Amino acid sequence: MIKREYIQLDNGLKIVLVNDNTKHVQYADLKVLFGGRTKKVKVDDEVIEIPDGIAHLLEHTVYENTIYGNLNNYFKENHIDTNAYTSYDTTGYYIETVFDFIKHLKELIKAVNTPVFTDEDIEHIKLPIYEEIKGVKDQKYKKFADARIRNILVTNDYIDNVGEIETIKDITKDYLMKIYKIFYQPCNQVLTISGNYNIKEIVKLVKDTYNELNIEKVEYEVLDDISSLDFIDRKIEVIDPKYNELYAITFKVDISKYSFEEVRKLKYYVNYYLSEIFNDNKPAFKECLEKGYTKYSFDKSCMFDYIKGCLLIDIDLETTHIKEVKKIILDTINKRELNKKDFKLKHKLAVIDKILKINNIYNIVNEYSYNITKYTFDGIDTVEFVDSLNFEECEKYIRELDFSNYAEIIDKKE
Repeated sequence: MIKREYIQLDNGLKIVLVNDNTKHVQYADLKVLFGGRTKKVKVDDEVIEIPDGIAHLLEHTVYENTIYGNLNNYFKENHIDTNAYTSYDTTGYYIETVFDFIKHLKELIKAVNTPVFTDEDIEHIKLPIYEEIKGVKDQKYKKFADARIRNILVTNDYIDNVGEIETIKDITKDYLMKIYKIFYQPCNQVLTISGNYNIKEIVKLVKDTYNELNIEKVEYEVLDDISSLDFIDRKIEVIDPKYNELYAITFKVDISKYSFEEVRKLKYYVNYYLSEIFNDNKPAFKECLEKGYTKYSFDKSCMFDYIKGCLLIDIDLETTHIKEVKKIILDTINKRELNKKDFKLKHKLAVIDKILKINNIYNIVNEYSYNITKYTFDGIDTVEFVDSLNFEECEKYIRELDFSNYAEIIDKKE
């Protein structure tokens, strides 16, 4: 039986526990709530600018220079699966093992929270990062992606996890240590632990380890604000001769009136709606195909930010017929046409999918940890929750959404 528990320590550390006594593997992921999206922070009366790539550089610096040496090498030598990563919101360090989990969990916590890097270490770490930056800059439709994100966030700063070579070259140990002390403190960390273990023993170990570390608390305020429903421009053109011409519409939908429970439902309904109306078997795509507007399927996605009250919807299509495709997309999304028979079938599949996932520890860990990290929501979507969704409510929610606030991004060859 899988058990879930959420604990917050006096030092602010969030502990997400998912226990399954049928497993032999134990997993721990120590997340620091600092990623590529944070650009500016205030400590006391000082405003500190954070260039792109700092969270990523810190990840490599912390991971490769610890009290145990290079953490990857140390854990691999002890037959531990391990890695580190940086996203827009977090930096994470994880281990997975069937050997000496208690011992290695303590080492993970101490390694991440005990910085030992030097100027020489940092300069050595920067070299492979320069190559990584070059690779990222050469990704398909990179100029297009940069322009769209800047437009969405109403800022000249793209959320770029790796940054620019020229910027990274100028970063010193003192600056990096200042950023580390601000963000790498217990109140800004989430520790997720899953597998077969004794919960009391684990919690005691974590408490004792952080007490030993006695990390100084730094009060700070993140000054970034990307909650605006505006765009920089309603229409942006990017010239990139390397790729096919690409057209996209990004909708910003105000969902601030909805409760957290309603947004949880809305996620299912909006994803269903987009997959339904822009499916290859539906009129929108068939018209584009028959009239020669494209050879490719629609790419659609949505992202909810409950805290900032915003829903982002992206609809992309490789095409040169901008005017015609724009009309098809807008007509399609604003018709609010839903098919009850199709909904019932998709609903049944969603319930079955949830039944299959509810007994899978990895799915529970991902969803539970995300909910705690993002919203401090102590729960997951249950089978009963998914089963409660219905066609009439879906129709109501979709009809309420305002799709009039949008911007166009065009990637042209010349």
